[in-house]
Amino acid sequence: MDLIVAFAVALLVSTLVIPLSMRYALQLGLLDAPGEDRKVHSTPIPRCGGIGIAAGVLFAGFLWLPLNTDCLMLGLACIVIIAFGLFDDRYNLSFQWKFIGQVAAALIAMIGGVLIERVPFLGFEVMPLWLSLPLTLVFIVGVTNAVNLSDGLDGLAGGKSLLSLGFVAFLGLRTDNTVVAILGLAGVGGLLGFLRFNTHPAKVFMGDTGSQFLGFLTVCLAILVTQAEQSAYSPLLPLLIIGLPILDTFMVMGIRGLEGRHLFSPDRNHIHHQLLALNFRHYEVVAILYLLCTGLIGIAWLFRFSSDALLLALYLLYSAALLAALYWARVRQWQFRSPEESDRERRRSWTRQISWYHHHSPKVLEAGLGAFFLIAALNLQSLYGMGTGLAVATVVLLSSLTLVVLRDRVSVATRLVFYISLSFLLFAFSHSLHEKPLFNSVMDIYLGILALLLLLAIRVTRKSDFRFDTQDYLVLLVILIAPQFLSFLMPEGDLTRLALRFAVLAFVAEFLLARQGNGNRPLRLCCLGSLLLLGSAGVTL
Repeated sequence: MDLIVAFAVALLVSTLVIPLSMRYALQLGLLDAPGEDRKVHSTPIPRCGGIGIAAGVLFAGFLWLPLNTDCLMLGLACIVIIAFGLFDDRYNLSFQWKFIGQVAAALIAMIGGVLIERVPFLGFEVMPLWLSLPLTLVFIVGVTNAVNLSDGLDGLAGGKSLLSLGFVAFLGLRTDNTVVAILGLAGVGGLLGFLRFNTHPAKVFMGDTGSQFLGFLTVCLAILVTQAEQSAYSPLLPLLIIGLPILDTFMVMGIRGLEGRHLFSPDRNHIHHQLLALNFRHYEVVAILYLLCTGLIGIAWLFRFSSDALLLALYLLYSAALLAALYWARVRQWQFRSPEESDRERRRSWTRQISWYHHHSPKVLEAGLGAFFLIAALNLQSLYGMGTGLAVATVVLLSSLTLVVLRDRVSVATRLVFYISLSFLLFAFSHSLHEKPLFNSVMDIYLGILALLLLLAIRVTRKSDFRFDTQDYLVLLVILIAPQFLSFLMPEGDLTRLALRFAVLAFVAEFLLARQGNGNRPLRLCCLGSLLLLGSAGVTL
C-alpha cells in the first residue's frame, strides 16, 4: 500500500506543480527559446517541468522513507543536483559549473551508501575503496550527463526514464529493497504527471533540472538494487537499464572526436536527430526509441542472473547492430518516406474516402462500448452470491457526487466515472477468466472487433479531433510488457488479457470524449448503469 500511495502522491504533486510553474515561467526566467540548430521547437516553451517531477519524488520519499542517514544523504544529493539544474535553466551555466554540481551530488550520494563494490572481470570479491570511489563517481556523473544530453524531443527523455525507473522499482520490489521501490515508483508517478504536458507538441520541457535529476536518480537506484548484499542480479544490469543514453553519448562524442571538434560541442548527431534525418516523423522517432529502450530492458530481465560476460556481449551486439543500421541508412541515403509525400496525398487513400464513417463513427463506438459494459455487467452478476452490494453502491454514490461537484468540468468528471467503472468491471472479469471461459472468449472477439472499428475511425478522422501520440504508445508498451514482470500476482496470460481489454476500452472512451466533447452523457449513464447492475446482485469485495 505504501508503494501505491507513494506513486499516487508523486503523480498528484507533479500534476499540480507543473501547471503552476508554467504560469510563472516567464517571471522565473525559465523559458526555452528556439534558435539553435539542434532545437526542433519554433516558439518559446517553459522549461520548468523538472520542478514538478522532482517535487513529486521528494515529497513522496519524505513521507514514506525512513529518515536514516543513507536516505537523508540521498535526498540531499538529489536537492543539490536539482539546485544546480535550476541555476542552469535560469542562467545557462558553463559546463564546468554543471560538472561541479554533479560531482558534489555524487559524492554526497556515495557517503550515503551508493557505491559500486562489485565489478566483473577485475577479480575482486569486494573492491577496495581507492578503486570503488572513483569508479562510482565517474559512472554516476557520466550517466547523469548521458540522460541530460539525450533529452532532445518531446516525451523522449521522460518516456525512456519512466521505463528505466519502472524496471528498477520492480527489481527493488523483488529484492525487498523498499528505498529503491518507493523512489522508483515515485519517479514513475512524477513522470506520468509531466508527460501529460510534454507529449508532442509539448507545452513544457523538463529542462536540465529534470533531465539531470532523472539521470542521477536512475543511476543511483540502479546501483543500490544491483550492489545490495541480498541481490543476486548481475552488477552489469545498470549498463543495460540505462544503455541507450550511454550508447548515444559515446556515439556522439566519437563522431565529434573524428571530426576534430570539442567533445561537448552541440550538434545534430544524436540518435533522434539521425532518425529525423531519415524522414521519420517526430512521434515515430520517439516510439522507435521507446522500443529500443524496451529491448535493452527485456534483455536485462531475461539475463538478469546470467554471467557478466554474456550480458556485456549482448549489450555490445545490440549497440553494434543499432549503429550499423544507422550508418547503412546514412551511407545509402535511405529515407523512410518520400519527402514529397503530403498530407493531401495520404488523405486520398481508400480509408479517407469513407466520409460517412467519419461522421457516424462516434455513434457506432458509443453503442459498442455501451453494449459491452451492460452485457458484461449482466453476465458477471452470477459470479457473486447475494450480499449487500455496499461497495458498489458506495462507488455509484461517489461517482454521482463527482458529476455534481465537477459539473463545470464535465469531461474530467466523465473520465473519473469511466475509469472507476472500468476498474470494477475488470475486477469482476479477473474472477471470470476460468469460471466462464466461453463468455470470456466471446468478449475477446467482441473487443477485437471494437478495436478494429476504433482504428478505422482514427484513420478517417481529422488529426485535430483525435490522434495517437507518443504517450499513447508508451501506455501500450507498458500494458504489453508489465504482465511479464507481474506474473507473481496472477497468471501472465490472464494479466495480458485484462491489460489489453483495458487498453481497448480506454482508447475508445478517449476517442469519444475527444470527438463529441461535453462530457459525453451517454458514456456516463452507461458506466453508472453497469455499476448498478453489478451491485444489484451484491458484489462482495
